[in-house]
Amino acid sequence: MNYQPAFDIDYKRGLIGEKLVHTFLADLAGSSIEVKTDYRAHETGNVYVETHQYQRNDPTNLVPSGIQLSEANWYVFASPHQTGFIAIKKEHLIVLARKAPVARIAISNINTNQTQGRLVAIKDILDVIYKGLENV
Repeated sequence: MNYQPAFDIDYKRGLIGEKLVHTFLADLAGSSIEVKTDYRAHETGNVYVETHQYQRNDPTNLVPSGIQLSEANWYVFASPHQTGFIAIKKEHLIVLARKAPVARIAISNINTNQTQGRLVAIKDILDVIYKGLENV
């Protein structure tokens, strides 16, 4: 649809966005949201979506974690400067993650296990948000 500087068309198009934000806020009531702050996303063009973690007592054993266990309806990737965020339904992010390259986070310490996940391109997230999953 081309831009039409007509109030009735602009109004209907604006309602689509308002409905989405309402759905997002309604989903938050009584549920959880997964918020990630990726400090390098602007450099890499990707966000890391954890799917598994290695067990400390058996580093060859991968178990499901992250998005596979999350009960959140939405994933939000927040700016480390508190200037904005990108939100996407978890079900859509799962589809993107399945298509994305596997990555391993090799860092483990007393507080965290080594993890495995997917590098999801921010461009792919924006494409889903603006084009719909079926068009990506």
